[in-house]
Amino acid sequence: AESLAQMIAQRSNGSPSFAVQLLTNLLTRNALHRGPQGYQLGALEMRLPQDERELWTERTRAYREIHPMGWPSLEVAALLGPDVTKDQWEQACTKLGFVANQEVLDDWVRWGLAVQTPEGDVRLTRVSLQHAILEEAKGMDRWREANACLAQTLPDSESERRAQYHIAALAYASAAADWINAARRR
Repeated sequence: AESLAQMIAQRSNGSPSFAVQLLTNLLTRNALHRGPQGYQLGALEMRLPQDERELWTERTRAYREIHPMGWPSLEVAALLGPDVTKDQWEQACTKLGFVANQEVLDDWVRWGLAVQTPEGDVRLTRVSLQHAILEEAKGMDRWREANACLAQTLPDSESERRAQYHIAALAYASAAADWINAARRR
């Protein structure tokens, strides 16, 4: 039988960050069991994600199932981008009626989804995580509303970014106005 180390080395294909994420994923799921020859996957956990995208998709779905109140605010963080100020995140979540507090942030850190900077701001751990969250979020009923809300929170100086949110919210006239505003600024 193949050892856990061999399985992870083979699956990660030499990528140390993917190997770390695989182990973190297994630990988060309580899928590792100490055996006579070291740690092993439990009988029900013999399947490892094929790639980083699949790993993050599995992890975000598990988080959503276990922490349904924290999931919408994670969507907002992903929509805001990889580096989010805590104030931006809290403002957007409050406007949308989502939970935004330190307990939620602490959960994200425990799950390996985010890190919190010394200033208290939030950074998602990987761009591939952000993409996995956004793919999940696109199927949610609140996708258009969240994008429209985020567009409203941005000032005119960020009209190009605001246009992207308007497009996702299917508010094409507003997006066009933002693009025109951005072009005038140049």
